Amino acid sequence: MDEKEKELAIPMFSVSEASQLLGLNAVTIRRWIKSGKLQGFWLGSHLRVKKSDITALITPTDTVLSIKDLAKETLERINNDRHRP
Repeated sequence: MDEKEKELAIPMFSVSEASQLLGLNAVTIRRWIKSGKLQGFWLGSHLRVKKSDITALITPTDTVLSIKDLAKETLERINNDRHRP
């Protein structure tokens, strides 16, 4: 592989490698790919998953609320509902 090919190379895993990284069964990875939860692609006759897609799957997002935040929002809604005529 020359330098140009190395720059264009995308880190990827086989279904088996992805399942080991995530601590899941390979069947689960294939099911997630089929359902669209995880993007997979065929490289010849081999199904592959991009490292960035696995990272995105396991990285928490800002939209996830902590239990404390969720409880606070719920109490605020209850209090607001009580004060409505």
